[in-house]
Order: sequence, then structure tokens, then C-alpha cells
Amino acid sequence: MSDKMEKLNIGLYGGSFDPVHKGHLRVARAFLRQFKPEKLIVMPCRIPPHKENPAGASGEARLAMLRAAFAKDKKIEVSDFELKKDGVSYTVETLRELKKQYPDRRIYLVVGADMFLTLREWKESAEIMTLCEPCVYNRDNSARGISEYAAGLERDFGVKTHFIRGGIVDLSSSELRFALGRDESVGSRIPRAVRGIIDDTGVYRSEEYRLDLYRRESRRLVEEKRFNHIIRVEKAAVALAERYGADVYKARAAALLHDVTKRKTHEEQLNMAREFGIIGVEELEKSPKVAHAFTAAGYAEHRLFVSDPDILNAIRYHTTGRAGMSLLEKLIFLADGVEEGRAFDGVEEIRKAAFEDLDRAMLISLEMTREKIEKNGAYLHPYTADAIAFFSNAEKN
Repeated sequence: MSDKMEKLNIGLYGGSFDPVHKGHLRVARAFLRQFKPEKLIVMPCRIPPHKENPAGASGEARLAMLRAAFAKDKKIEVSDFELKKDGVSYTVETLRELKKQYPDRRIYLVVGADMFLTLREWKESAEIMTLCEPCVYNRDNSARGISEYAAGLERDFGVKTHFIRGGIVDLSSSELRFALGRDESVGSRIPRAVRGIIDDTGVYRSEEYRLDLYRRESRRLVEEKRFNHIIRVEKAAVALAERYGADVYKARAAALLHDVTKRKTHEEQLNMAREFGIIGVEELEKSPKVAHAFTAAGYAEHRLFVSDPDILNAIRYHTTGRAGMSLLEKLIFLADGVEEGRAFDGVEEIRKAAFEDLDRAMLISLEMTREKIEKNGAYLHPYTADAIAFFSNAEKN
């Protein structure tokens, strides 16, 4: 191809990439060698339209792994366009946006053979044929009828299909997730930088692996006295979870991470809150003793890629409470207050109530918190006021 033609080509390679593996890298680099585009845009989807969304990694985790995998590829751009959009990720919408950005470019759509053979069924498929030219790779060399299908598309829509040489991929993300979930070795099938992220965050790993990781992370980030408190909260959370039939893993995970940023100064807490995009930073400025709960949830989500909203909320509201708390949120709130190392006036009353009536225990604990705050002339966070009103009404009714 001439230099002029090279500058007119853009590649789009979309998918779940859950996780990205060396097969994906092989396809991307084969495309670059053969078609010599200006660049290849690799784009993880938010929710795939053609299959059930697997219980894999969060979009943020997949984006981080892709950026690590392609860090040395200068002609590859990892885009978060679809991750930022709500709902299902439709290729036609992405292509429309690319055409706006690159109106004079030819767009090649890099797609596996199995998905290529469903192209007519995609949303606004006729428009897709006007926006791009498919570039097909055969994942495991098993798809049949590709040439006939391509001929039919050219006949009906006038679109030319290209084939990527050397793009055969014999790896499966779902199989890799399964192996990782059993803490098995995946050898060299995943790029080393990606394996580092997986090992350091526990994404895809077993529950026991993640709990051990969270325990080590808390030990690393807080002083010994605080870490001992965290371990006692874990113990109390397990006891409460077993009492009320809650998910014990979630209780342990939330307990182990609930104070992970506690050692940070108030200014550091506020900076972290801004970095993590936490809403209500102005309230945290007035509530220095509760800021760590919000930043700990942010740390769990953005540093360790914890994606379970119930775990994150249990961490986030373990100091303030809130109206309409989930079972797990109440368990962590109370475990933090009644763990066996606590010795404040009234703790025995809360301990007793915690194993008899969670809502009653919440109300007693919250009212004690309000009394202490008012006595010290401190600021009562609005979530705490809302929680007191909520549990007061619950008891009356």
C-alpha cells in the first residue's frame, strides 16, 4: 500500500476482552502487518449484545488490562468509548461516532469468524455495511461457509470482506477465566503485564485468593493496631453473617477492606475522593472521621477492581449508615462497632441487639453516634441523619 493509502485506514477491534490474551494480541498485530492502518482502535464493550454478559471483570479492570497488554504497540489505541456509554454496546453506534471523527478514513472492522457469520443479525446491519469493511479472523479454524457468507454480503450490500492472514486464535477467554478462578496456572497464554494485574488485584481469582490478597493489602496499608481491629471486624462480620444467613465471603471481603485507607491524612482522603470521582466531597470536608469509608470503597473499586456493589456499599457506609441499608451494609456497620476490642459505654447493649434484631441494633448505635457528635459540637453527616430517621420509622411501624 502507498503512504497515502496507509493514512486513510482505521481499524476497529471490539469485544469483551475478558480477559485479553495472547490470541487477541496475535490478531491485532497480524492486522497491523497486513493492512498497515494509521492505527487500530481496540475497544472493550460495556455490555455485549450478542451473548450473556459473563461474570468476569469490571469494565475498568478490562480497560487496565488492555492498556497493559498493548502498552508497547504505538499504532494501537485502547478506547473507553463504549465503557462510558450506558446500556448495551452496539457496533453501529460506535461506527457512527468513528465516522464523525474520521470522515475521510476507511474503517476496517476486525471481527472473529463466528461473529462475522451473524453480521446480518446485528442492529442496523445494513448501515454497518456502509460504515465499514469487515476484516475476519478465524478463531480456531472451525467456522465454515465464511467465503459464501462474504460473497452474499458483497452481493446484497456491496461491501467487501477482507481476511486476516495469520490471525487464527486457539484461545478462549472463558476457559482462561475458569482456570484463573481455580487458581490454576495459565502459563504464557496471558501477557505478563496482564497476569501481574490479575495477581495483584485478584480479578478472576478464587474467593480465598482474593480474601488473602485483601488481608495482605490491609496489613500493608495500615498500622498494626488498626490491622488487628480489621481482623476482629472480620470475625464479628462472619458471626453476624452466619446468624442472619448473609454471604460470608462478602462479609469477610468488606470487613477486610473497610479501613484500608484509614491511615491517610484528611487532605489525602479528600484528594483520593476527588481522584475516584466520589460524590459529596464537600460533605467529607466537614466530616473528617467518615471520609475514610468513602475512599476505602473507592480504593477497593479502582485499585483492586472490586465490582460487587453490595461489598462496595458495605465499605462506603460503614461509618455513616444510610436509609435503606442492605443486610450486608448493616452487618459491616455493626461488626465495626461491636467487635470484641470495642469497650465504649453502651457497646454491650448494641452487641446483644445485633444478634437479636439488626434494625434495633442499628438505631441504638446511630443514636449513640448522634449524641456523641452533638456533644462534641461536630458535624452530623446527612446520611447518618437519614439513617436515624429511617430506622426510627421502621421501629414505629
